[in-house]
Amino acid sequence: MYDTGTQTTFTRLQNSNAGLSRTLTGITTNNVVWTTSFGTAPNIERDVYFYNRSTQTTTVLDSSDDFDDSNPLISTTHVAFKRNQVSGNTSDGLYLYNIGTGATSLVPSSNLVSADKLGLHDISTNSSNLVWQTVNDSNIIEKSYFYNGTQTAELTAVANEKAFNPSISTTNITFQQFSGVWLYSSAFDTYRHISTDYSAPFISGDKIVWKNVASDSSSRLLFYDGASNNDIFGFTVSDGSLSRTGTLSIS
Repeated sequence: MYDTGTQTTFTRLQNSNAGLSRTLTGITTNNVVWTTSFGTAPNIERDVYFYNRSTQTTTVLDSSDDFDDSNPLISTTHVAFKRNQVSGNTSDGLYLYNIGTGATSLVPSSNLVSADKLGLHDISTNSSNLVWQTVNDSNIIEKSYFYNGTQTAELTAVANEKAFNPSISTTNITFQQFSGVWLYSSAFDTYRHISTDYSAPFISGDKIVWKNVASDSSSRLLFYDGASNNDIFGFTVSDGSLSRTGTLSIS
């Protein structure tokens, strides 16, 4: 780890040399997560490691040989990860590790499908709120879900349309459907259609960015400011010696 503020290089993270290989997956101001693989093919399983910079200690979230833990995402308060039970599927699902208490809990309803059909997508930077999606037997995306720290709900703006590529920022979620880019506010349980572009969106706060569907040579990044719900501007229409000035309001 390198501190850009003090320009000081830290020594190798504790226990970061364990196992066969390591994949760095996330970092916050004081914490780092990565996965380490163990065993020999075809019996390889992974463990999630969490490094706390404040205490300079590393914690293995679970070292059981029967649990293949992967895809960790980190916020300032939690680590989310996917678990695939090697000997069966009773423990399959998405889990949350509470950095403050050290407790691990199953995300509600994430165990309704097998682990190989789960795709953990994003976690809010300062909470346990997260989004994920599921696939069918043909590996085609089926549904997207949101967890608000208490319960799980499916994301669906248009009935019978698949929702995919969700991105979350606290209680605001953006995702993609065949009808375009959508914004969901879980605080008010409302949906807003942002664009007809068929593209994967990303959100920060109430700001959304996505790519239009033009060819690569003319593609653009588009930006939505969630604070701007309306706009007012003046205009003048003129025809020879006659003119008219007015105001146009768009909401």
